[in-house]
Amino acid sequence: RLWDAATGTLQQTLEGHSDWVSAVAFSPDGSQLASASHDTTVRLWDAATGTLQQTFKCEGIVYELSFSEEGSYLLTNRGAILTRSTPMDKVSRQLQTSSDIFVGNRWIRLREQNLFRLPYDYTPNKTAVRDKVIAIGCLSGRILMFQVTT
Repeated sequence: RLWDAATGTLQQTLEGHSDWVSAVAFSPDGSQLASASHDTTVRLWDAATGTLQQTFKCEGIVYELSFSEEGSYLLTNRGAILTRSTPMDKVSRQLQTSSDIFVGNRWIRLREQNLFRLPYDYTPNKTAVRDKVIAIGCLSGRILMFQVTT
């Protein structure tokens, strides 16, 4: 549900996910809302009207979701999702200047290339990436940190 923060009145109810919502994010200009769910989809909504714009099927559950600075793609713990028609070479340059490392489905990836797979005992639950450093909170309770050099 989208609420007016000033008045507290309900503006929109967004319906479409068939399971729990695990993450949400507004685009930088506030015109779009992205939502991720345990139904393994990410949905892109028009924030003003509540209209569903796109649905993306993912390999697994997305727990982390944010828009790139210019809003042309979403960064997730499963990788980048293009939301507009942006040339891949431009996306690659943008990822290199922000965060081009992703952790998903036990794989640590650099852009679209798998670097290495984590053992089952190190299955990621939550991840954070800053520059080339990865922090992984595992289901086992362990916390791992890696620095990736390219």
